[in-house]
Amino acid sequence: MKSQTPPNPLFERIAREQLGIETLAEQKRDHLDFHDVGVNGLHRALQAAFDAGRQAGKAEA
Repeated sequence: MKSQTPPNPLFERIAREQLGIETLAEQKRDHLDFHDVGVNGLHRALQAAFDAGRQAGKAEA
């Protein structure tokens, strides 16, 4: 059985804060692993990820 890579903490925070998804770890239960996500929530999550990347880039410069 292949071990699972732990979810990225930043991705988990974005999923929790923007989409109301508690964990990105696979639960092996459909009702826990699949979520209905509206376009507004998806947009907020993608924007948060983009902003985090931009901030990380500024920190490295």
